[in-house]
Amino acid sequence: METDYWVKVLDRLLSVTLYLSKNNLAFRGSSDKFYTQSNGNFLSLVELLGKYDDVTKELLLKTLSREKTVHYCSHSIQNELINLMANKVLETIIDRLRAAKYYSVILDCTPDVSHQEQLSFTLRFVNIKKKIEVKEHFIGFKTVESSTGLSLTDLLLNTLAEKNIPFQDCRGQGYDNGANMKGQKKGVQARVLSMNPRATFVPCNCHSLNLVVSDAASCSINSITVFGVLQRIYVLFSSSVNRWKILTDNIKGLTVKPLSDTRWESRINSVKVVRFQTEQIYNALIKLSEVENIDAGTRHEAVSLADQLTDFKFLISLVVWYDILFQVNLVSKSMQAKAIDLINGFNMLKSALEFIKNYRDQFDQILVKAKAIADELGVDSEIKVVRKRIKKKHFDYERSDDTDHRTVLEKFKHEFFYTLIDVVTTSLTDRFEILKIHVDLWNFLYDLKNAPENENDLLKHCMDLHNHLKDGSDSDIDGVELCTEIVNIKQLLISCLDVSSPLNILQYIFDYELQDIFPNLWIALRLLLTLPVTVASGERSFSKLKLIKTYLRSTMANERLVSLSVLSIENEIAAEIDFSTIIRSFAERKSRKVLIDNKFK
Repeated sequence: METDYWVKVLDRLLSVTLYLSKNNLAFRGSSDKFYTQSNGNFLSLVELLGKYDDVTKELLLKTLSREKTVHYCSHSIQNELINLMANKVLETIIDRLRAAKYYSVILDCTPDVSHQEQLSFTLRFVNIKKKIEVKEHFIGFKTVESSTGLSLTDLLLNTLAEKNIPFQDCRGQGYDNGANMKGQKKGVQARVLSMNPRATFVPCNCHSLNLVVSDAASCSINSITVFGVLQRIYVLFSSSVNRWKILTDNIKGLTVKPLSDTRWESRINSVKVVRFQTEQIYNALIKLSEVENIDAGTRHEAVSLADQLTDFKFLISLVVWYDILFQVNLVSKSMQAKAIDLINGFNMLKSALEFIKNYRDQFDQILVKAKAIADELGVDSEIKVVRKRIKKKHFDYERSDDTDHRTVLEKFKHEFFYTLIDVVTTSLTDRFEILKIHVDLWNFLYDLKNAPENENDLLKHCMDLHNHLKDGSDSDIDGVELCTEIVNIKQLLISCLDVSSPLNILQYIFDYELQDIFPNLWIALRLLLTLPVTVASGERSFSKLKLIKTYLRSTMANERLVSLSVLSIENEIAAEIDFSTIIRSFAERKSRKVLIDNKFK
C-alpha cells in the first residue's frame, strides 16, 4: 500500500518536472518549504495540484501536520528525478541509434553565461520504426577546457565511450568553419578521419553562406556604408522612447532592426525594412530633426541620415543587397531543416549560385527599382558627381591622371556592383566545389528510377562508393551486388509513382520487408541520409542553453544543466516514454526508507 501511494505521488512529481523542463523554467526559489513566499515553481505547482487532486492534497496535509517526515519534493529529490528522466530519454535515443547502426556527429561550441565553453553533441541517424525518418538528437553538453583540435577530438571520443556508442559506426562529421574543427592537418575532422576513414566530413553549408555574405560585405567601402547607415538609423530611434514614437507614427508594419555580429539573418531583416519603407523612414528623420528642444547632435544626425537616404548610390546598394541577402537567407533557412539531405542541400546551393551569376546581367532592372524609390522620395535619380581630388605632383611628372573616361554610373557599376557579385560568386563557387565532391559520389542513389542505363557506368559509381566506404579490407557495401540490386529495384519502382526519393525508397523496402533482398541498397541509402548538411541543430541547442542557464541560474552544475537540456530539447521523446519502471523502483526504494523510519519510531 505504501509503495502504491508513492507511485501515485511520484507520477505527479514527474509530470511537474517535465512541465518545468519543457518550458525552461526555474525549479527552486529562495525557500524550500510549502506555502511560503518565493518557494519556487516546483513547490508552487505541487500546491496548485493539491487544490484539485486528492493524492497531492493528502501529501501536503501529512507534510504540514508532520505526520510524514519525508515528502520527496526537496531540491535533492528534484535533481534525482531530473537525472533519472534525462537518463531514460538518452537510453531511448541510444537504443534507436543502435537499431540504425550508422550515425553522424554534429559538434559546435559556445560560451555560457558563466563564461565556460560548452560543446554541444548532436547525433544524426535514420530512425528505423514504422515510419522511416531522419533524426538529429541532442545528447548533451561538455565543458571544454582547451579548444585545440586534439582536445576536442579526445572529448568527442570520451563522450562516445561514456554513452557506449561504437566509434567505428560513425559515418559523418558536421562542424562549423573554425580552423580547430575543419583543419586539414590538426583539425577534429582530420584526426577523426585518421582513425575512421569512413567518417565523411561535410562543412556546414549555412556557415559557408554566412561567410559569403561576410566576404561580400567587406569587399566594398560602399557596402560598409550601407550597413553603417542602417545601424545608425536603429540606434538613433531606439535610444529614446519619444524618437521611437515618431518612427512608429510614420511607418506601418515593420520597424527598423539592429545588426548582429553573429546572426547574419539580422542583415536581411535590417535591409528589408529600409528597402520597402524608405519614404516613411525619411519622413520620420525629417520630423525628428524639426522637433523643438532637441539637442544639436541629434538634429545633425537625423539630417545626415536623411541625406544618406536620398543618395542614389545608397538606393542602388540597398536594392542590390536586399536581392542578394533574400536569396542567401532563403537557401540558408531551407538548409536548416533536420531532414535535409546532402543532394537537396547541394541543389539549393547550386540554385543560389545560378541566381547570383544571372543577377550580374540585371543592373538595368536594379536601376529601375532604385529610380522608383527615388521618385517616391522626390529626389533626382542620378549619382551625384563628387569633385575630383587633385593630387600634388612633382615638377617632372608628365603622366595625366585623367585617363578614366567612364561615366559616374559606369564607374559605380564596375567598382561596386561587379566587385560585389564577383566576390559572392567566387566564394560560393569555392564552397560549391567542396560539396560537389561528395555529391558526385552519392548522386546516382538519389533518383534510382533514372539511374544510368549503361550497366558499366552504374557499376563504376557503385565501385567508387564501395571504395569510399572501405576501411582496410572491410567495406559497408559490396559494389557489384549494389549494382545488381539497383538494376532489379528499378523494375519494381516503375509502377510506384510516389516512390522516388531515398527516404521513400527506404520506406518501400521497410514496408515490404525487402531488407534481405536489397541489403546493400538498404545500407547505402541510410548512409546517404545520415550525412549532415548543417550544424543548425547544434545552434538550436545553444538557444536552449541560454534559456536554461541564465544570469540568475549561473551556478548550475553541469550534470543538472545537461539533464535539463535533454528534457527540454528532446521533450517529444520524454512525453512518449513510460516512466513506470523508474517510478516503481524509486518508490520501492523510498517506501522501504519510510517503513524503516516508522518502525524505529
